[in-house]
Amino acid sequence: MKVILTRTDDFKTEDFENVLNLLNAYPGTIDFIDGGTLDLDDPHGFRIFRSKNYF
Repeated sequence: MKVILTRTDDFKTEDFENVLNLLNAYPGTIDFIDGGTLDLDDPHGFRIFRSKNYF
């Protein structure tokens, strides 16, 4: 299985890479892939719902 991890601009690139490396350090059937940076201010991008109540 592949899991794509993304980050926002306010999360440091170095911290993101450390998390990605830590997750990939353990062998298993899950591969963690760098999905890049999301721009949450982009009107044509993704919308994140924090709760089912706001969906």
